[in-house]
Amino acid sequence: MAGLSGSIGLAALYRALALGHAATVAPVAAVVSAALSVVFSAITEGLPGTIRLAGFTLALLGIWMVSSSSISAEAPRQGLRLALLAGFCFAGFFILVAQVEAEAVFFPLVMARCVMVSLAVLLLLLRGPTRLSFHINPLALLAGILDASGNVFYLLAQQFTRLDVAVVIGSLYPVTTVVLSWVVLEEKISRMQWLGAMVCFVAIALIAL
Repeated sequence: MAGLSGSIGLAALYRALALGHAATVAPVAAVVSAALSVVFSAITEGLPGTIRLAGFTLALLGIWMVSSSSISAEAPRQGLRLALLAGFCFAGFFILVAQVEAEAVFFPLVMARCVMVSLAVLLLLLRGPTRLSFHINPLALLAGILDASGNVFYLLAQQFTRLDVAVVIGSLYPVTTVVLSWVVLEEKISRMQWLGAMVCFVAIALIAL
């Protein structure tokens, strides 16, 4: 179930990104998945300490501040709906995989990748002849490696800490997106985005206490 939920979430997110407005849909998925995981963890494990709870609040606020200048009313409704679906499915993956025994914890990740590859191959076959090569876009290969690595580190993290801590800290990736946009794409970063990044770093410090 975790593998299937993760597969659907990835497919929905990638489709939403393909429709444009990545800076909008990615934070929406991150906030939804983090918020649902925090609620579930509060119900099953009890509320975290006051300091950590403040850290969670700052983390969600920081994510929105980082992406605030990029959020546009022109973002397609379909993209937002897919982002919401991705957030729900990611929360399902995070919650379900946390219930798996420690010795079998990587099985859902393997299953998710197998399902995604099967669906991708099926779609390519339906589209007709397509020339596939790792040399066409090596950045896509790098993105896949980073994505899989992120899932592996989450699976490791949730064995040593509370579910909500692992998910919320993992959901701070929009900060990295903004920094990479500034370094690699030389995009201008607003004061609100820099402030949001600093809020996220404060949140991490509070959560780690």
